[in-house]
Amino acid sequence: MQSYEVILIISPDADQDSVEESINTVTNFAKKNQGEILKSKNRGLKNLSYPIKSYNDAHHILMKAIMPPKEIISLDSILRSNEIIIRHFITKTNKTQEAEDSTPVSYTHLRAHETDSYLVCRLLLE
Repeated sequence: MQSYEVILIISPDADQDSVEESINTVTNFAKKNQGEILKSKNRGLKNLSYPIKSYNDAHHILMKAIMPPKEIISLDSILRSNEIIIRHFITKTNKTQEAEDSTPVSYTHLRAHETDSYLVCRLLLE
């Protein structure tokens, strides 16, 4: 089992039920694959540092999970196919670091560059 941080950036057009459904999708996927969600935080509707798909605001969801590494590709494809999720990040974290340091990600410092074949992201901590 590996520890991961999953960040969902959800369209501002989505209602609260759709946001909860996206969270439940990740939670159910983790449970189905012998994993678990350790922490889930809905940070609400926040301004984006830069426009994504012509949106200036989005719902921000931060989740910490433990899952088998072989299932991450499946989770990525499920999140990619969800139309209300405009961007998502799955980052492998160190379990010992997870317990010692729970510094939140600053969304004002969230940067990403998307190409046709892959998504490269860099998360800077406050």
